Formats: sequence, C-alpha cells, structure tokens
Amino acid sequence: IRLFKASSVYTEYILEFYNKYPGLEELDYSTIKKTIFLDHFGWSDKIKRYLEKTGDFEVEEVLINDLVQQQKWASENSFKFNGLSLEKEILKEQIVSFQPDVFFAHDYGIINSEFIRNIKKECPKIKLVIGYDGVAFLDKDKFSECDLMITCLDFIRDYYIKNGFMSFVMPYGFDKQIVSSLSNTKQALNLSFVGGLNLMSGGHYSRLDMLSIISKKFNPHYFLSGNSIIDAKLHQWPQRKRILAGRLSEAIKINRIAKYNKGAKFGLEMYQVLKDSKVSLNIHIDRARNKAANIRLFEATGVGTCLLTDWKENLSEFFEIDKEIVTFKTKDECIDKLKYLLNNEGHRKAIALAGQKRTFKD
Repeated sequence: IRLFKASSVYTEYILEFYNKYPGLEELDYSTIKKTIFLDHFGWSDKIKRYLEKTGDFEVEEVLINDLVQQQKWASENSFKFNGLSLEKEILKEQIVSFQPDVFFAHDYGIINSEFIRNIKKECPKIKLVIGYDGVAFLDKDKFSECDLMITCLDFIRDYYIKNGFMSFVMPYGFDKQIVSSLSNTKQALNLSFVGGLNLMSGGHYSRLDMLSIISKKFNPHYFLSGNSIIDAKLHQWPQRKRILAGRLSEAIKINRIAKYNKGAKFGLEMYQVLKDSKVSLNIHIDRARNKAANIRLFEATGVGTCLLTDWKENLSEFFEIDKEIVTFKTKDECIDKLKYLLNNEGHRKAIALAGQKRTFKD
C-alpha cells in the first residue's frame, strides 16, 4: 500500500530550525528532510517508520509549508512552478509523482476540499483520503472530501460518524527513540510548562488562568508559543486593545505570565526541557471538554519527568492516577500538589519512573 502523508508545521519552528542549522538549506533534499525529522518535532516521520516496518506499506512524508525543503524537491525534480500557490503546486506534483493508494491530508490550512477533489482527478489510483481533526473543528464541510476521519477524542469521532464519515480515535503515543537523543543532565528546573497560548474561541483560557496563578506562587519556567504572548507589556498595542475591549484581567494575566516566559521550544530542545524538569505541568485546551487528549501527557512521561495535569474523566484509561501521573481538579489542588511534589523528591521520582514505564509499555 502506497501512502502519501502531507503535513504542515509551525512557521515559528521552521524559522528557528534553519537558524539552528546554518547552511542546511544548501544541501540536498534528502539530507534536509532527514535532518528535520531527526529533530522529532510533532509526528515527525513516525507514520512512515512504523508502517514501513510492517512490510505492507511504502510511505512518503512531506512538510508542505517548509518551503526550503519543498523548493529543493522542485529543483531536484526539474519542476517549474508559477509561484501563484507555491505550496499547493509542489504538493500536487509530489503526489502525482508518487501515485499513492492512500492520501493522508494532515493539514488544516493549505489542503482544502477543492485541492483534494483535483488531486483525486489527477490520481485516480487514490482509493482513500484520510483527514485529521485533533482540535474539535467539528466541521463536516471542511473535511467533505475525506473518506476517513482520525481524531484523538471520542466526541469528535462521534460527530463525524453521525455525519456519514468513517471515523476512529487514534490516541497519541511516544517514540522511545527520542530518549536516546537527549542528554542525561540534572533536573535543574523545578517546574516547567511547554506549549502554546492561543486565546481563540475554545482556546487556552483555563491554561491562562492556571499559569497566571502559578506565577504568583512559584518561580516557574514557561516555554510558550503563540501570538497571544507576543508584546505582553501593558503599554504595547495588543495589550492596549485587550484593555480597551474590557479585557483588563486577561491583559494582566498575559503580562504576568510573560515575565516567566523563556521562549518557545520545539523538537529535541522541547523534550530536553521536559526531561530537565522535576515537574512538568499540562493543561488541556478548553475544546477538549472533559476528555484527555493531549500529546504532552505522553511526551512528559516518556522522557521520565513527573507529570501534573488537569483531571479528565478518561485519564485512567492511560495512567494510574497518583501512581503514574498526578492530577488536579481545582486551582488550589494544583498549587497544593505542586508544593508536595517539589518537597518530596522520592515520591516524585517514583511517580515519574512509573509514568515512563507505563508510556513505554502501552
């Protein structure tokens, strides 16, 4: 089975990655692609590696919005694009060249229904189109050309089944290969949070509240990405707009959190931060409702840190609460458990080890 997976990654990550490896863009397509996948950002090339191990699949993975990599592919394959829609033009040519049986559209912005309709005409060999909704778009029209919807939450699966799609829950996991790429350094950070802060509808408002409260009582290390944390001083224009809109409390919380923000971390650098933390905090996006479906659950436990996460009704399907991870239901409980974990090294390390063993096992 020939499967073509097209994904996009954070623009912020792409810029940071190429700054970290000056001269990489001058190398060949295969070397660039291998180097970025070895950084283990997001899903990386895990679908390809693990499906091809079965012997039943041949998989091609591309990062649509990594224009350095994509234009390198175009140059090496003598493909001339007109520049009107660079990402789509190169992607279309890559799919036509590969002639897949299955097309996995792991992207929310560049790939749309019109693109999928056109690529089906160009590649009649495609028998299955897979879409992914991991943030509860709950939008049957957005994914109308997909035959199968994969998600990490059961209520999202149920929505798509109700609207005539095949749909399955595919829980997140952890690639044990990542651990061998990390340094075995001392856990110098008492408490860290790594992740985004996006204040869209159904976004990270619970996260904003919790991080703000923790900032009052601890000396946390935050590694935040997202536009909401940019220009966080109260006199700067994004903050002034919040204040003028009557969102003074939100502006104050962002300002307070920003003082502890060390900047976004991605890929192996992110995993190293998690590993170097005595306690790693996790707070789900509001759209997740009362369900656990956050990849950080497995990233933090996978590298061997003690995870403190907001309680969700299905967490016990993945971990034994208070033995493999620690949970909280209220802000006060979060503060109390943070204090306990930081003051009880032996218990904290036992939980971290048990959590890692469970993640490796299941």
